[in-house]
Amino acid sequence: MLSCLALAAVACSETNELLPPVGGGAPIPCVGGCPEGQKCHYLDGSCVHAGIADCGVCADSTLCSPVYPVPACVVGTCAPPTTFRDGTVKLVSLAVAEEARGCDLDGDGAPNNRFASLPRQALNDEFARAIATDLMTILLEPSAAGWGEAGPTFDASLWFGTLAPQSRQCSPESVSALCSYTVSRASYDPASPSATCGNWLRFGDVARIGALIASPSPGPVLDLVVPVERRRWLLQFLGARLEADVSEAEVVGAGLGPRLDGRICAALPKSDLLLAIASLPPESVEQFGGSDVIQSVVDVLVEPDLDADGDGEAESVSMALDWTGVPARIVGYSPNE
Repeated sequence: MLSCLALAAVACSETNELLPPVGGGAPIPCVGGCPEGQKCHYLDGSCVHAGIADCGVCADSTLCSPVYPVPACVVGTCAPPTTFRDGTVKLVSLAVAEEARGCDLDGDGAPNNRFASLPRQALNDEFARAIATDLMTILLEPSAAGWGEAGPTFDASLWFGTLAPQSRQCSPESVSALCSYTVSRASYDPASPSATCGNWLRFGDVARIGALIASPSPGPVLDLVVPVERRRWLLQFLGARLEADVSEAEVVGAGLGPRLDGRICAALPKSDLLLAIASLPPESVEQFGGSDVIQSVVDVLVEPDLDADGDGEAESVSMALDWTGVPARIVGYSPNE
């Protein structure tokens, strides 16, 4: 069934088409499509690089800027973050949620999670293996310390990282150990308009009202930029939402905060997902038969269920990921970058 995507400040009409947004914020489609190797960036309706971005080896004074028509090493226009807050949590588990456990992304009162039509167990086994071996290390840093206290809204920035040298004996999947991590500079946009560089993926307006709920900031389009060695794997999240329950009884480390059990929901343009799969390094997908096989499986099993650009046709796939986060420390940037 076709559903439109109920984004911030966007309403759905009786015919399930997107109404003009109040104050902006709706995804903007690209007129006339995009050239091969590029995709539509719904934030401003421009065509940008798709799949894997490879800037090569950047000089010491430059950083890779991947979300543009041609990935390039650029001189940063903002200052990298130099301090990291207490209250950071590290994801010790991540899994595709059951179909009935999705978020209501289209405002019809029912959960959306078409991603669950994929082989969930195989995907979740891979997530667990990658977390246990420090290959997929994801941290959420709040802009204000204290996930567990009611108060003003705040942002939560996503970092990719790895265990710090002093924590090499720490288990990346432990719910009780307090581990230290270094983070990748690929996690932030070196051309951010702000004085301090902002992370590519940042959940805004996080509020504690029994649970933590966030709407995307800025706007409904968020870039997921995943470092793969010196390259960047690119995906777009539309209408992304963060939810988490706070377990007050499970605190690791004095003053560092509680355990969080939550969910990340979003819509992904299917064409973007297929392009990203096609660009994965061959060695990373060899055990599954290669990217062509994975593309075929996804193409057959995952039908778009959301209309994000308002053209009357579903082009995006709803997704819900369950996660558990425990307190952790960010102690600096990864030394091998």
